[in-house]
Amino acid sequence: MRLYPEWLTNWAIRRLNREAISAQVYIHPWEVDPGQPRVDGLPLLSRLRHYVNLGSTLDKLKRLFAAHRFAPIQQIISESGTLQEIRIA
Repeated sequence: MRLYPEWLTNWAIRRLNREAISAQVYIHPWEVDPGQPRVDGLPLLSRLRHYVNLGSTLDKLKRLFAAHRFAPIQQIISESGTLQEIRIA
């Protein structure tokens, strides 16, 4: 989510929801911390992958929450009835 354009994330969620499929969104806690310490000497690709858009991720997440309905994954699985309890003797 941090690396993709916001419109793409919204489009993907809407598309899945139209087909009655729940989207799952996950971000690492460090992805909303623009003040995290920087590691010196990283190759360009690693720097881009770890530090690009850190300052905008929290605002993107807030707009995502405002635009879509979210629920804990346990609730989604429970309500869908797709997961059965397995008991090991």
